[in-house]
Order: sequence, then structure tokens, then C-alpha cells
Amino acid sequence: MIRFERGNNQFNFRSIALLIEDNSILIQRDLKDDFWALPGGRVELFENSNDTVVREIYEELGWKVQANRPVWFIENFFKIGRTNFHEIATIYLMDLVDYAKHEPAHEFKGLEDHLIFQWFDISKLDQINFRPRELRSKLGHLPNTVEFLTVGRE
Repeated sequence: MIRFERGNNQFNFRSIALLIEDNSILIQRDLKDDFWALPGGRVELFENSNDTVVREIYEELGWKVQANRPVWFIENFFKIGRTNFHEIATIYLMDLVDYAKHEPAHEFKGLEDHLIFQWFDISKLDQINFRPRELRSKLGHLPNTVEFLTVGRE
């Protein structure tokens, strides 16, 4: 995976999934965290980022998906605990191919014990601790072309 650390600082290269169905979006939360985010994972060295997100969804949920198109390229700066993160990610709109349908507003576990998932109404994301916050209003109106976003930097 493409990640390196220096002291309390960490850099990640990630690929993220936008899975949307019936005005709901799939979000995830690690059991140790108090916030929700879009699912995805770190890119492996020499792996295409669209292949990463397909692999990650399969590893975490056992679902077959395919990358439709990139929506955002995001540079994200944030802090969790005492660690400062600098993250570069490509966010892909995904097509669901073969998956287990779950009821909206009900949490469910994936294949990795530490992750909880939920289909959540896009219009209500401002009611939960969803990160990055800057995406909440954008998720209801996806751009037609790829946009570059920088978040968490004053």
C-alpha cells in the first residue's frame, strides 16, 4: 500500500467508492472511530486506482462492483487523535454488479470485523458526523466532469 509515516504525520494514497442507490449512499465507520466516511482503501504500488476501489469493496463486503467514472480527485488534510494526515484520493462513481441489498438506515457488518456499513439518505448527511464534511453538500449534485478538491486546509 502507498503510505508513509514521519513522526506523527502520515501520507496515504487512497481510492474511494461512491455507491449510490435510491438516493442513499453507502458509508462506513471503523468501530474505533466516531465518524462516517465513504468506503475505499489504500492503493497498492503499481495498482490502478480504479482497480483498488473494486478490490477494496470486494475485500470489505464481498460485492462485485465496477468503476463507472472518476468524480473527484481530493487532497485531504485532517487529524485523528495525535496523527496528522495528508491524503490524496480518487473518488469513483461505482456501478453495483452483484451485491447483498441491505435496508436503508440499518447498520450492517462487512467481512472485516472492524467496519460497519450503512446505506444513508444523501440529503441527511449533515445530521451525522460524516467526513470530509465538505463532501456532504456535493454528494447530492455530482459534477459531470472530474473536479479537484482540497479540503481541511485553511
